[in-house]
Amino acid sequence: MQRNTIVRVVVVILVVLLLPILLVKVGGWRNQAGRALQKEYDRIRAEGQPLTCEELDAWYERPADNAADLYVKAFDAYIEPSPALKANLPLDRESGGGLPPRGKPLPEAARQAIQEHVRSNSRSISLLHEAATHPRCRYPIDLRKGVAVELPDLTRSRKSVRLLAEHAVLLADAGDPDGAAKALAALFTVANSMENEPVIISQMSRIACAAIGLDALKWVVRRAPLNDAQLTGLADALDPFYDERAFWRGLVGSRCMWIGAWDARMGPGPAASGESFNTDAIKKHLQSAVFEDDLAYLLRIHALAIEGAKLTCEESHGKIEEAMKLAQEIPSGYLITSDKAGGDESSVLREVRLVEARDRIVALSRTAVAALAVKRYQLQNKALPDSLGQVVSRYMPAVPLDPYDGQPLRYRREADKYVVYSISKNGRDDGGVEGSDMKQEWESGDITFAVSP
Repeated sequence: MQRNTIVRVVVVILVVLLLPILLVKVGGWRNQAGRALQKEYDRIRAEGQPLTCEELDAWYERPADNAADLYVKAFDAYIEPSPALKANLPLDRESGGGLPPRGKPLPEAARQAIQEHVRSNSRSISLLHEAATHPRCRYPIDLRKGVAVELPDLTRSRKSVRLLAEHAVLLADAGDPDGAAKALAALFTVANSMENEPVIISQMSRIACAAIGLDALKWVVRRAPLNDAQLTGLADALDPFYDERAFWRGLVGSRCMWIGAWDARMGPGPAASGESFNTDAIKKHLQSAVFEDDLAYLLRIHALAIEGAKLTCEESHGKIEEAMKLAQEIPSGYLITSDKAGGDESSVLREVRLVEARDRIVALSRTAVAALAVKRYQLQNKALPDSLGQVVSRYMPAVPLDPYDGQPLRYRREADKYVVYSISKNGRDDGGVEGSDMKQEWESGDITFAVSP
């Protein structure tokens, strides 16, 4: 009994002596994690970027001359096609079979369907052209809602882009190159109306809208006898997508939403962010010493991705690869950074991968700009150049670089046909063989802009 008493006394003494030390250690870990998170917050502030969703909403400034006022009127005026009409619209998302082989005439059923669609939407088209004369735009969205923000104009803008693409195709098919060129120029302005919108899905929609226009442009260039001024105007309309540096704004918005969803000091916190944020494991994690270090790690990944997205594609690969490496090597126990939200990989890794989508639109835009310059050279000299170098100076300032390898875009000519191309994401030069559609080119071949009589 005496020995047991002595042991108990020793244990009590050890607890009394060691507990303060343990508490100091735990407090130190918490303070260190807190300092890491505060350091990230301070860095964001120092860069003049928003930290909270309230600040994000103010950062997305409303210009005095706001094109969105007209765009919303155009969207409201849009009349949906009937199911029977949609079945024959070549660019309809659900039922359209796509444009005919580039340069081939429209099938009669498609031509009549587009005519009817355009006729019933003449008011919407007129407003879209008017809105396109106003360079600055801020759509009426409330970013203070964070992850619950509503974006009703994304779908409506894509419908308007398809409408303008179909109108351009119809005009080119009818022998009106000037009308076709104006419709395409308005289309690219509509697509770029989301340039400053700090939401990732908005930036993805913007890129998708530009891709719709570029597909129509390929068809129009083959079908309509565009003159030098029209070709120059179309190249100018593609300027916002030539380097594509707007995507970083979407990442800034995403970062604010991550912060607001997890840090209750900066936003509604997990309690207002849905059931997936309120599991027992997450609640326990939020009270742990790891939580703030976890969120700081996530913000470091975002910082690298944002820094990379501000650069040109060919300059950004190092930063993006570094961000992806961090997103693939998440420390154990980091529940926020490793959250998959129902996917196969972490949400933050998926976001970083989305930055690569801009490589595609840049490749499409640069091949288009170079192909339009070659066309201008051909009109002036009655012959095709032997290389893109011959086109430089008078028709474009320099040979555009391929965003996938940083080398000049490739060019191949055969008699009176030519193709300008990028090696695409497979990194292999496939000789500029044209795919059956843009999806095939993106997934397995070169990204091309081919022109033939």
